[in-house]
Amino acid sequence: MKKILILIIALFLVSSVNAIDIYDCQDLDIEGETYVLQNDVSTDDTCFIVLADYVTLDANGSRITGSNNEEGIYLNNYDFFTIRNAKISGFDYGIRIINSNNNFIEYNQIVDNSGRGMRISNSDDNIISGNRIENNEDDGIYLQGGGLDNLIYNNNIKNNGDAGIYFDEIYTSHIYHNYIKNNGFGISFKDEAEGNLIYDNFIMNNTWWGIYLADEVFDNSFYDNTVESNGVGFYLEYDVVGNSIYNNYIEHNILFGIYVGEYAEDNLIYNNFFNNNQNIDLDTEEPNFWNIDLTHGRNIINGPILGGNYWATPSGNGFSQTCEDLNTNGICDRRYIFDEDNIDFYPLTFLETVPFMLQIINPLDDSTVNSSSVWLNVVTSENTVCEYILIHTIQYQWGGGGGCSMPQNMSTTGGTYHSQLVEGLETTVNNATQRENYGFDVDCVDNSGNSIEDSVSFFVEII
Repeated sequence: MKKILILIIALFLVSSVNAIDIYDCQDLDIEGETYVLQNDVSTDDTCFIVLADYVTLDANGSRITGSNNEEGIYLNNYDFFTIRNAKISGFDYGIRIINSNNNFIEYNQIVDNSGRGMRISNSDDNIISGNRIENNEDDGIYLQGGGLDNLIYNNNIKNNGDAGIYFDEIYTSHIYHNYIKNNGFGISFKDEAEGNLIYDNFIMNNTWWGIYLADEVFDNSFYDNTVESNGVGFYLEYDVVGNSIYNNYIEHNILFGIYVGEYAEDNLIYNNFFNNNQNIDLDTEEPNFWNIDLTHGRNIINGPILGGNYWATPSGNGFSQTCEDLNTNGICDRRYIFDEDNIDFYPLTFLETVPFMLQIINPLDDSTVNSSSVWLNVVTSENTVCEYILIHTIQYQWGGGGGCSMPQNMSTTGGTYHSQLVEGLETTVNNATQRENYGFDVDCVDNSGNSIEDSVSFFVEII
């Protein structure tokens, strides 16, 4: 163990000693080397060209500034490159990567470039994390040309002229935990984007679309996103097939919550919270699926059943806000029909705040019972199961005291009338007759799991 610790320390010291301090733009051509930029740099050309594998450039917070052409960082056919802590601006592309895999772009500010913040082509397994990508005239992040398994997470992407993130022929990559705001559009998928996962993003205030899918976009999943106050929340058209859109909050978008255009088909759209002036614009003759089979589980409005979507409007007249739910299961009694091939069979609705009425009709509150037994009688407005607790308080002698029973079901229950004969009520302590205070707590539960409680207090005095 001691030898291993010494080896680790030695390797750390070697790597620290081997780091090269640099002061100007240059080629990075030593394999395995770490370069540390010591000051701000500027150029009319490409600043740093990577010409070896396993290179790290730590800009150490320095600015890398161009004159609105070329690239800040250029990498072609080399792998395992890391760029961190740079402030890159004034280039056509802040970062340009081609045919290169397993690279790390982290903790950079990539802002105010005349083209894209970064463009990555035909490259796999790259990680883009912790960056601020703002005010680029074109896209913030543009991935193209057949890349696989890239990860984009924990970035702040805003105020870019076109897309915050643009996928063009990208596969099995993940976009998550990003803040994507005030771009031309939030996330764009085009031209054979397939098998990607997009989740837990905040996509807000983008001019045209929050999420745009077009031209052979297959089998991607979009879930747990907040898509709010964009021109259109989701936009689907032209060979957008087999995608899953679920568990999203799609609210306050200006034109539509979701637009489904020509040749968008067989997409599964369920358990979303729609709350827009116009939730859907349907312009396709192809079928899509707007619900799953009813399944027990917590849905997006905290109801007990998964099925379709919740359809609201800010003015309160949405389908889910006005539908009937006579069996109080949290599913609208009517289907929401857009056309014959696009139907939400199980629209969600909120369960009633007060699902049923409960009344204790005997004994009456503050009444006196002149017997050692009493009938507890309860009525409810629908079929329920009721249980009760007997409470006994000695209040007139011996300084107070008392106790209560364990909860137990009433002997007659399950319908709308419930009864229980309670015996053994006492009014004597140490042979002294007293007026005792008793009470019942009653809790009733309906078939949907909703419950209501009520209580009554009464006296027992045997003369």
